Amino acid sequence: MKPTPKSNSHVPIDDSRSFTFDVPVSAGTSRSFIFTLRAEKPGIYRGDVDVCEGTQIITEMAQTVVKEKE
Repeated sequence: MKPTPKSNSHVPIDDSRSFTFDVPVSAGTSRSFIFTLRAEKPGIYRGDVDVCEGTQIITEMAQTVVKEKE
């Protein structure tokens, strides 16, 4: 994961993880946050990604298909 999160915790209500980053983003600029995931078995994986800054929240759905090894 880049950048390294300042902290992370388990969210039991929906069995998810919450990550906190201490990375400033100046007005008019952008930053990339990279998460690397590994599937343990083939299937369709999807879930919400929530981005929170102060009181603003943006939710997007991420999805990928993992196929059997050939």
